[in-house]
Amino acid sequence: MATNPLKKLYFSIIVFTIIDFLLVFLVLFLIFKEINNSSQNFLKTREKINILAQQKENFEKIKIFYRDHEEDFKKIENCFVDAEVPLEFINFLEKNAQDCQLQLKINSLIKNQDKDSVLPFLSFQLSFQGNFSNFLKFLEKIENGPYLIETSNLNVHSVKENITQGDSLKENEIFLTINVVSK
Repeated sequence: MATNPLKKLYFSIIVFTIIDFLLVFLVLFLIFKEINNSSQNFLKTREKINILAQQKENFEKIKIFYRDHEEDFKKIENCFVDAEVPLEFINFLEKNAQDCQLQLKINSLIKNQDKDSVLPFLSFQLSFQGNFSNFLKFLEKIENGPYLIETSNLNVHSVKENITQGDSLKENEIFLTINVVSK
């Protein structure tokens, strides 16, 4: 029975060797798994850093672009009428009507948001008394003015004819509807 303790010894060595290999394998597996997780986290973090660096670069470009075109943006902003208080636009209309020797009356103001239109706009229904050629000058001035204007309806009614010193001036009553883009 001398072989029996030797067999037990070999068996014990084999069992311990297998257990050692399993422990080493388990430890290496856990280490490699942690290395893999760490490398995945590192790649994700590096990707986020690259995205943030690109965003920072884009932001800097936008800041430079804005600084270079700030005056243009202010001009564009001034093209839109304040929907709440369109006083500046009304003064613009009155001044141009006076310059063109027309009597202006603002009949109504309607805030619109047309379903087909991307931008909100205000509709002004205006009436004028004066010479039609002066009205055409007025129309040209407001169309070339700083606001985004669309004329949508025009009606002209002849009221009376003034004869002064051989000149014949026809007074007209003119009704005009304009749409102007608002903020």
